[in-house]
Amino acid sequence: AVRNYNIFFTKVMSVFTQPKNNGEMDPALRKRMGGQSRTILFYPLRNDTEESDIEEFVKSAALSAPLRIDLFKFQSAKRDDFNAYAYVTFNSSADCWLIKKHLNRRTLNDAQVNITFSSVPRSDLEGMTTLIEFGTNYPPITSKKLIGAFLHSFDAEMADTMDVSLPLITSPVSIEPAPGHGRVKGKWFLTYESPEIATKALEFYSGRYLCEQQKLQQRQRFVILNYQINEGQYALDRKQCFFSITDRVILHGLSPRVDSKDTIVAFLESNGFNVSKDVSDVHIIHHQKKAKNGFVIVTFADYKLANRAYTNLNHKTMTINDDEAATAVECEIVTGFASPQMTDPLKQNLKNETNVIHLSNLPWDVDHEKVKQWLST
Repeated sequence: AVRNYNIFFTKVMSVFTQPKNNGEMDPALRKRMGGQSRTILFYPLRNDTEESDIEEFVKSAALSAPLRIDLFKFQSAKRDDFNAYAYVTFNSSADCWLIKKHLNRRTLNDAQVNITFSSVPRSDLEGMTTLIEFGTNYPPITSKKLIGAFLHSFDAEMADTMDVSLPLITSPVSIEPAPGHGRVKGKWFLTYESPEIATKALEFYSGRYLCEQQKLQQRQRFVILNYQINEGQYALDRKQCFFSITDRVILHGLSPRVDSKDTIVAFLESNGFNVSKDVSDVHIIHHQKKAKNGFVIVTFADYKLANRAYTNLNHKTMTINDDEAATAVECEIVTGFASPQMTDPLKQNLKNETNVIHLSNLPWDVDHEKVKQWLST
């Protein structure tokens, strides 16, 4: 979202939330992704935990079964240790809220599980990126020195068991706060010399514990690493990331002469889609009018239709007939996935039932007085 630092020009989106429960944490302290994310992170899990265990665990709180479970066990040599973690993705953010509310810090296979809102892990970037995102559980790490000490805290014998050259992964090219408010959120970017080394680093460090001395006691933090891309880079095909969980497909290679949704509708209809039933939105984007770098984001009625479009429309030819041109123009379409459209049916059901609303897309410097001032105008 674009953050405009003048509150009077901020686009405010209001969605209904449940009234505040005095027994719960203040909603202002929850992550901003709450109410939007369809993915939640479970950690730490015992190393012998399986996907079926997680499915059974969430059954008592979720409205529906998970769409996908990404279970990671990089440090699984000892089955009774607690180094595993999982990203669980649902059809609706309502499931994530319910699971976090009712199951956070409950026990699964002898492990007290922490549950937080998250984003889909970018496993599709493995072997493509030199950038790794470093994060731990709350409170956030704000010291670059602490991360460097953690990277150097393992011996060569341990690295040998995982076929890793320790000097290559302990000294990344750079350690910098993630863009935006990375330092505040405790998110750091580690840049390595090659994608291969970045992968080795992720597999060696992710799921381990960082020990931090705080006054007279040691605090253990659970470390989770993810693949990332630099600002401005874009992975055209996000199949592994979003397959079977998103309802939106990107059609790349659009001719600059495509400026009407009618052309897109005709293309979809000619390839077996009933647009009036199967499609809920079509959004055309052109960066330069004289280049074939335009694209269209098509939102389908469900993820199954999006999967079908991703497969069936890839490398299909779109024909554009222009009355002003002597000949028709053809462009080859390359498909990709976009992040899911956000929905939250439970909040919509609270209309006329709650006196609390949630304002999102606010600039970072907003305080109570600015909100009151904006509401009074």
